[in-house]
Amino acid sequence: MKLSGSEFKVMEIIWDENYVDENGEITAKELSDILIEKYGWSKNSNYVYFKRLLEKEAIARRYPDYTIRPLITREDIVNESVVEMIDQVFDGSVLSFFSGFINDQKVTKKDIEGMKEIIESFDLEDKIKTGR
Repeated sequence: MKLSGSEFKVMEIIWDENYVDENGEITAKELSDILIEKYGWSKNSNYVYFKRLLEKEAIARRYPDYTIRPLITREDIVNESVVEMIDQVFDGSVLSFFSGFINDQKVTKKDIEGMKEIIESFDLEDKIKTGR
């Protein structure tokens, strides 16, 4: 699922536990007010973003108070984006992606140790079974 930069900013607020209620919901009015205060967007623009997110099935709304809750997580978007980038830029090669990433970044010894732990704990059989 592709989100525009503005749609992602809306989602960031919806994902933020400081803004949602105990059910993980926020009213459209409250969300719009936050966006107006934080980014200076108009109420009309905010509701256009809500409509787009509804059409993309990134959020759901519930009446009568028009409460909004996320249907996707930040991790869903990040994972999709990384997979798409690996497919498009690195011809599907995770190894090329990884090599390109660590060669262009300031990677610390602590980062390398953490990556080694992740690789060592990776369960290939589990990933094959779940398709992830």
